Amino acid sequence: MKSPIFLAALILSSATLFAQSDKKPSEPARPATGGSGEPRPQRQMVSSKKPDVSKAGNEQVAEIIKTYKGRGTLADDTPPTPPEEAVKKFKVRDGFEVELVASEPVIGQPLHISWDSKGRMWVTQYLQYQFPAGLKIVEYDNHLRAQFDKVPEPPPHGTKGADKITVFEDTNGDGKYDSHRDVITGLNIATSAVHGAGGIWVSNPPYLLFYPDADGDANPDSDPQVKLAGFGLEDTHSVMNSLKWGPDGWLYGANGSTTTGEVKDPASGEIVKWQGQMIWRYHPPTEKFEIYAEGGGNTFSVEIDSKGRVFSGTNNGNTRGMYYPQGAYGKKGWGKHGPLTNPYAFGYINHMAHEGDKNRFAQAFCIYEGGLYGDEWEGKIIAPNSLHNIVWVSKLLPDGSTFKTVDEEPLVETDDRWFRPVFSGVGPDGCVYIADWYDTRLSHVRPVDDWHKSSGRIYRVKPMGTDPKLQVMDFANASAEDLVGEFD
Repeated sequence: MKSPIFLAALILSSATLFAQSDKKPSEPARPATGGSGEPRPQRQMVSSKKPDVSKAGNEQVAEIIKTYKGRGTLADDTPPTPPEEAVKKFKVRDGFEVELVASEPVIGQPLHISWDSKGRMWVTQYLQYQFPAGLKIVEYDNHLRAQFDKVPEPPPHGTKGADKITVFEDTNGDGKYDSHRDVITGLNIATSAVHGAGGIWVSNPPYLLFYPDADGDANPDSDPQVKLAGFGLEDTHSVMNSLKWGPDGWLYGANGSTTTGEVKDPASGEIVKWQGQMIWRYHPPTEKFEIYAEGGGNTFSVEIDSKGRVFSGTNNGNTRGMYYPQGAYGKKGWGKHGPLTNPYAFGYINHMAHEGDKNRFAQAFCIYEGGLYGDEWEGKIIAPNSLHNIVWVSKLLPDGSTFKTVDEEPLVETDDRWFRPVFSGVGPDGCVYIADWYDTRLSHVRPVDDWHKSSGRIYRVKPMGTDPKLQVMDFANASAEDLVGEFD
């Protein structure tokens, strides 16, 4: 039985394009056409919300909020499409079809999906984004990074936010998630959640939270414990994110490019400091915290394949993302994102070389090892590009001490501008699941909360004419003999 692969994702930052003169040139960038093949019409940028100066802690910040024009893909006048109709608009790769798993009003702004040992699907709804509740901004820098008037208290203390964790369950074994419930609410900038090691783990910067769940019923037994503190909040599209269990028993996560961190390692008592993008990990039995590798784009995803190799998507163009050997120093924008932690790191690892579509950006991808699609699919990258309303398939090929990627046909594309695939992962049924933020706006770079928070969808992509079941084995309660029998 293959392990489920999942991953998390979001949105814009400045891009530094990567190129290597000794690599084969990529194909020209694919025009932004969507599924119809026709060029997209230009849309008028509109917003029904006025700047909210109550977020400002002083007149200077209030003036920035009132006058900042914003940049990138902002809210426009394109009308939304109802969920079932949106599915019909998808252009899907031959041999596959898209099925709607969940949509509004049950979910809004889904950012991250994970699955537990019982096959339950955990969805993080990032509804508080983009401003933390209960905080005022006292300073913006020239990259719109914020300094706040205080550090938020961990839940259940302090001001409650709108973020929540929702669990979906197949109660009758028919392969459909027929039950759902909100298990944690009131979170304030929560980006991901995973179940395991005795409870529920939530990335809620500045904290890594642990909700005990001794009987595994997906209901917290108590208020959360703060396992780590000190993750930066300066930029809420660049905070700690994408919790993921590794095969080594460590809990992995990412940190984006425009936040900093100062976290005390509980095991040693040492303070771990960094600036910008990196992969970190935490070992629950020993409480050890460490930086696993550094660099990349605005790192907002973590993928770990069946061999334990660590990857992440990127907001750069002409690449699918980064491969991170342990201890690696990756390329980053030094001026904006700060130095590496080691001043004697005189070189760095680049993004993976790429042949195919050059358009930004494959912010979050998964590596398919689900066993359902056929042997030819094993090890391929499923890479959503939320900026261009498309989900790519790319071969992942060895390239010296790293990898390169080569595009195939897309898996899913559409001319619906609202389709914003921010996450892809492989469920316990072997299908690829896609979290759709569903909004015309995608750019973080405007200090106005005009996101369309009442919409969001989750889809699964299955082989045409099939009805995959959730092939679940409860690894947490399985015997040693049963576990040995699962090895290929």
